[in-house]
Amino acid sequence: MKYESCVLAIKRKATLPWKGVELGSGFEIQLTYAPKVQVDGSVIGIDDQFDLTPQLAQFLRINDQLIHEYHPGLEMNLFDYRRWARRNAQTKKDILTYEFLSNVYCSPKDAHELSKCLVHNEKDPRVRKTFVENEEAIAAASERLKFVSQSEASTWWYLYWVKILSTKTILHCLTACQDDLWRRNHDVVSALQTHAEDFDPHYPTSIAYRLLPRAVLESFLTQRGLLTTKGKGFIHTGVLNKLYFRLNQIVFKGSSKVCSISLLNSRDI
Repeated sequence: MKYESCVLAIKRKATLPWKGVELGSGFEIQLTYAPKVQVDGSVIGIDDQFDLTPQLAQFLRINDQLIHEYHPGLEMNLFDYRRWARRNAQTKKDILTYEFLSNVYCSPKDAHELSKCLVHNEKDPRVRKTFVENEEAIAAASERLKFVSQSEASTWWYLYWVKILSTKTILHCLTACQDDLWRRNHDVVSALQTHAEDFDPHYPTSIAYRLLPRAVLESFLTQRGLLTTKGKGFIHTGVLNKLYFRLNQIVFKGSSKVCSISLLNSRDI
């Protein structure tokens, strides 16, 4: 049986409505010649790359009048969408440049250099004002990063203390960590409340910024009521074993000393 007409349906894979026209990317073609005769776009020459094949060119020529009827309106909608997209992108850039995140997070600078860079690059006075008014907080973050970046051991020590309850997920990426030890436990562990300056990473006196030999750390935790020797509790021997075993691996890399958990001392760190 020969068919001379069909209903062409476009099955969208994404949605992006704009003034009554669907601009979502990705689609498939279905041609219905009869209720039980449905085929895909390959019968009119549509391939995976949407090349202008001879079959597709013939199909478009046959439907030339229909195409010209709808083409001007579609072009106008596309023009309006592109103009809106350009304006939207420019508005975003005027408020916050696309280089902002890379300038702040990918290229660490001290507070003065960072403020100078942002004042030069950012046009929006609200962004400039935010950094000028918060230079002390930025300086504190810079000091934290400076300490943590001193060595692999200092990085791991910091990450360990801010992620102590989920040591299996410790990453070497500093930007991925949160102050979980303090943030999640300070309101339920009374010892943390009492000794906030020793555990809150926002204090320069926090344990996160002081690498200690095991004996000193055990005394430090015992004095603050956080170390238990019965295998249960907030911090116990097993936790410290993991901590110092990893530190030994870092500090004594390639040495036979790595096999001993208790060898790390103040001179080595």
